[in-house]
Amino acid sequence: GHLNPRPGSVLSDGSRASAPTVVPDFRVTIDTEGNPVVSQHRGDLPELRVSPAFAETLVMHRAARDRAAERGENATLSRSQEEAFIYARQKVSAAQSFIESVRRRFQTLQSVMEAIVALQREFFVNDDDETLLVPMVLKDVAERAHVDISTVSRAINSKYVETDYGVYSLRHFFSTQFTSADGETVAARQVKAALAEIVAGEDKRAPLSDEAIADALAARGLKVARRTVSKYRIQLNIPKAGLRR
Repeated sequence: GHLNPRPGSVLSDGSRASAPTVVPDFRVTIDTEGNPVVSQHRGDLPELRVSPAFAETLVMHRAARDRAAERGENATLSRSQEEAFIYARQKVSAAQSFIESVRRRFQTLQSVMEAIVALQREFFVNDDDETLLVPMVLKDVAERAHVDISTVSRAINSKYVETDYGVYSLRHFFSTQFTSADGETVAARQVKAALAEIVAGEDKRAPLSDEAIADALAARGLKVARRTVSKYRIQLNIPKAGLRR
């Protein structure tokens, strides 16, 4: 077999990758108007429908009954035909109930995800800027989706959403962080203050790249993406590394 020149690499999880691999349940895209759109990944779930064989048995029986009624007679079925009809009717009814419950479940999941996206809209429309996440609890989503809190709790359990920038657990969007008087989240304010501090203390002969600033922030427990660092650096009027020498 082939030898790996970097055997340790199989153990590292990489900066972006997370193990184990998750299959997202939802995808959020941004339409041409700049609005977030929620779609569900159905995975391997096939199109659900009632078995044609059972449906045909019912149709044939009803047709025989209708023809007999037209002749003013009672439809006479053999015992085995009668049993087949009752069995088919029960199975079709059970199948229809199951299909309806699956449809309702998908509808509930859609409503819950749409409520989360509406409440965390700024995050989704600003390239997944973590610091724009607002305080949100189960009750907020339940009220917006018109469902019970327990329904929201079950709906988000072990569910993931994919965007153009990453895959997130739905629980990621629930928090109770505070917002300052001017509406900026404490997280955003904290990151900007730390960013300015890191740049002020850097070696001016070797200024830090946005990636390096993101790493320095992470070391302080403030995890933000490189593009968020770039955005905040621009807002703070700090030039990019090459211009800070």
